[in-house]
Amino acid sequence: SVTQITDFLNHALNKNELFLALPYDDIYYFLTGKMSPTRQLVFFEFARISVTQEVGIIKEIEAHGVNMILLSNYYKTNDHYRGTFGTSYCPLIAAYMRDNFSPVAQLGEWDSTPGWADHHGITVFKRNAHAL
Repeated sequence: SVTQITDFLNHALNKNELFLALPYDDIYYFLTGKMSPTRQLVFFEFARISVTQEVGIIKEIEAHGVNMILLSNYYKTNDHYRGTFGTSYCPLIAAYMRDNFSPVAQLGEWDSTPGWADHHGITVFKRNAHAL
């Protein structure tokens, strides 16, 4: 799955184009040789990202012209300390994604329960044309 997702990113992104990986998939920054558009790399409930921080992250996404967001199947886990993206953590970023991005691909084992090193899946969201 990781190889498939990395190949997808390397072909879909321009040389200087950044992407955002949620909730904790910074391996793709390393594998693609790209930087994160934000300092925040961990987006789980235990990270306690404030509303102010969310607004700042959205501003960073806009400032870097991010057109692609990855959301791994770790967005929702049975671990109470990780929570559920958009519900128990990062509701503003989730709403921003719903309003400005649409899913364009699912890669890996999206429908499986993610484990530490198995059943990894990603949904790729691309910025809507009207959201430019």
